Amino acid sequence: MKLTENDLKYIVNESVKKIVKEATNSNIKRKYINKVYKATRHLTSGIVRDNSWEHVSEVFECIENMLQGDGELEVTVKNGGYGQSRDGLSKYKRYDFIIYLNMGVNIEGVLTCHGAGTEDDPFGRYDMTIEMW
Repeated sequence: MKLTENDLKYIVNESVKKIVKEATNSNIKRKYINKVYKATRHLTSGIVRDNSWEHVSEVFECIENMLQGDGELEVTVKNGGYGQSRDGLSKYKRYDFIIYLNMGVNIEGVLTCHGAGTEDDPFGRYDMTIEMW
């Protein structure tokens, strides 16, 4: 089967549209990821203490406020969220989240609370990190 000039123009045009859309989505995603990091930096720097994961709630409230109607935040905790490193020495709690932006772009991420307390109460103090993609 031989392609006509119109077929080739159509294929090139559709390919260019796809590349432009992916680049635009990538730029939008990067912009919002940076906004989340900047908005939450003061909450995820340093070790915190609380008994009810208040600081975690504050991080997610901060993200929702930053979105200002541009999207929705969905947070999930699998199997209670608790885990430990392979050697068993480090403990953490993991919160998976997705930001659904109104422009059809989704940002996935993880908020991890790293236990920094005592052996008996590893989460009496914890440090938080956010990773997004």
